[in-house]
Formats: sequence, structure tokens, C-alpha cells
Amino acid sequence: MTNQPSISPAAHIGIVSLTVSDLAQSLAFYDTVLGLRAAPVAEGRTLLTAADSTPLLELVE
Repeated sequence: MTNQPSISPAAHIGIVSLTVSDLAQSLAFYDTVLGLRAAPVAEGRTLLTAADSTPLLELVE
């Protein structure tokens, strides 16, 4: 029997941050293709949320 590595069930991934060259084009993609909603935070920085408003992705231009 081999000892398989495991991850705690309590573990989770936080917000993923991506640097993009065109924020508007990236927002259009994530909205149209994945249905994520934009929540602007600051100039050149937007959080994308799921239907439950949990931030999943940060786009930075």
C-alpha cells in the first residue's frame, strides 16, 4: 500500500490574480463565456464574482 498525498477538506483556493493587457476585452470574455460579474475595485483592477458574489478572480491591467 502506498501513502497517497492528500489535501485537507478544509483547504480552498483564494482569489486568483491575472495581469491582462486589455482589461475591457478580458472582462467581456469572462462575462460572455463564463458568466462572471465585474466588481470594479480601482482604476485598472476588477474583481470577478460568481452569482453568490464570492470573488473568484482579479484582473489587473
